[in-house]
Amino acid sequence: MTVLQMTFPGMAGGPQVRAIAWRDLIRSFYARLEPRGLWPRAGETALSVSGSRADEPGLARPIVWAKRAVLLVDVVESVRLVEQDEAGAIARWLAFVEHVKTRILPEWKGRAVKSLGDGLLLDFDDVRSAAAAAFAIQQASNRVNSGLPPERQMLLRMGLEISDVVVEADDVHGRGVNLAARLMSLAGPSEIVVSAHACDELTADLDAQIEDLGECYVRHVSEPVRAYRIGPPGPRPMLRGTPADELAPYIAVVPFAARRTTEEHDITGEVLAEEIIRGISHSPELNVISRLSTTAFRGRVVSLSEISTHLNADYVLSGIYSVDGDNLILDAELAEAKSGRVVWTDRLSERLSAILRRDSELVGQIIAETSAAVMRRELQRAQSQPLPSLKAYSLLL
Repeated sequence: MTVLQMTFPGMAGGPQVRAIAWRDLIRSFYARLEPRGLWPRAGETALSVSGSRADEPGLARPIVWAKRAVLLVDVVESVRLVEQDEAGAIARWLAFVEHVKTRILPEWKGRAVKSLGDGLLLDFDDVRSAAAAAFAIQQASNRVNSGLPPERQMLLRMGLEISDVVVEADDVHGRGVNLAARLMSLAGPSEIVVSAHACDELTADLDAQIEDLGECYVRHVSEPVRAYRIGPPGPRPMLRGTPADELAPYIAVVPFAARRTTEEHDITGEVLAEEIIRGISHSPELNVISRLSTTAFRGRVVSLSEISTHLNADYVLSGIYSVDGDNLILDAELAEAKSGRVVWTDRLSERLSAILRRDSELVGQIIAETSAAVMRRELQRAQSQPLPSLKAYSLLL
């Protein structure tokens, strides 16, 4: 992908630099895309200006900056594909673009900024959504390619960066767009490469499989860029707590969420969860998942089944708290991970200062009540289902 930088010193507000991405496809490709508004007419340049319009130097337009995750998608060897089968390649690509716009982007709250002929410029509110959409796009591409011979398959490569950019209705401008294009140039067929800033907002194994590519030199960037290759998340490793008998159930304590997020009390839910994990780890009747694993779910909206899949937990303890002065009120809930059945719930209160001093009766109360609830549920299960071994029957007795 070729990037041209053009400066217009006469615009209001000072010089504005615009990166224009374009490919020199054959004229027939232009002609096919022109009726759909996806490409400029042959002989024209896809150029718009941030600031004043080029034909009206005195008319200023507001510049809106926003932090956006910018995802660039490119078709590998698009010219070769068009040369081989012009009509078929264009038809497949246009159908694929329509699928991305109507099926994938709405799910991940993304925006199709514009089509680049043989590529797409997309933006998202956050990196996690952008990465998930990128994986969905690759999976959709794999499905389209599955019935085609290798020489006709349309392989994609992508680059992802998050930064402050100038946002317009039909475009985004800024260094973040340029860097996303450079990162995309590092990607091979069916690969996604992200920046260090984007990688910092992804959790390894949970959001994506991450491979460090090290410091990479790219065109028109004086300093090396730290880049990472990412792939869809695979099987998650489990971090166990204190060793216990193999038949003891596993419980995951997810950091409690605040009803109203404030910087002052933002970590209270994590502190409380950590104290509960510490207490349960001494129980001979339960295994507890390490906080190193459960902290990854802080602030996420996930289902119990997802937590069960990621952590192999039998039960999940979660809750919502609010703070009023030195008083903390917690609505706690213990649920069976696979069935979603709530086995215990309660509203509890405690002085915030006692929790932060690790001198709270609330922690002991939660541990006692959740342990009792798990044992009751496990006893019901054992009495209603055949036990797998004589050892299990002996433990039940």
